[in-house]
Amino acid sequence: MNTHDTYAISFRGLSVGIHNFQWIIDEKFFEENDYSGITGADISVELVLEKTERHMKLDFDVFGELIIPCDRCLAPLSVEIDTQHSLIIKESDDDEIDDDDLLIISRSEYQLLIAPWIREMILLSLPMKNVHDDGDCDAEMIKKLEEMSDSGETISFEQ
Repeated sequence: MNTHDTYAISFRGLSVGIHNFQWIIDEKFFEENDYSGITGADISVELVLEKTERHMKLDFDVFGELIIPCDRCLAPLSVEIDTQHSLIIKESDDDEIDDDDLLIISRSEYQLLIAPWIREMILLSLPMKNVHDDGDCDAEMIKKLEEMSDSGETISFEQ
């Protein structure tokens, strides 16, 4: 089964009301878009979709763990993911609305592809700087980086 099938919601067949969806995300989820820096993932995605006659409201809850390289020593680093996001979807032929939390879809659409939203939520929830706690970086790599500094002087990467 490919990613598009796994993360597609056919909303035309859904009745008005609340619908719950859940996915488990692992590192294979990121392979399709060549995020080679992500070496591990164990992330739960829970989606509550509320469908009304006029719109759909999607409430995402994304939590778990992502394994990425440390920005300082390149050793594997576990980063906790915990984010929530809501999105309103309306059908219209007018696509001139510019709002990050409102998505306008064509009346001819029949399914929502959720994978790009999940990927974006996970990647945007990562901190700007992904480094181990003080003293937890790969000591051998830190030593090599200090030896290779352009100025020849010792630079401390631990802070």
